[in-house]
Amino acid sequence: MRQERLSCSKAARLVGKMDRQRRAYYRTYTGGEWGNPQRYDLYLDASQMTITQAAELIAARFHTLESREGPPPEATGR
Repeated sequence: MRQERLSCSKAARLVGKMDRQRRAYYRTYTGGEWGNPQRYDLYLDASQMTITQAAELIAARFHTLESREGPPPEATGR
């Protein structure tokens, strides 16, 4: 707010406007609903853990997906 020299109410309106624009963009290009947790393989609140813990969770999820789907084509040279 201070950096943009906005009042609290103007900042709140700007955030709302940007959220609506992001939601519309996402819906247009994916056909999905912005923020729907079923559209993600993983989401986590990194404020509740260390960077190392977050990295370990991400790596574990990657390995789970990789074992289910196989390695990406660029990893196999196909």
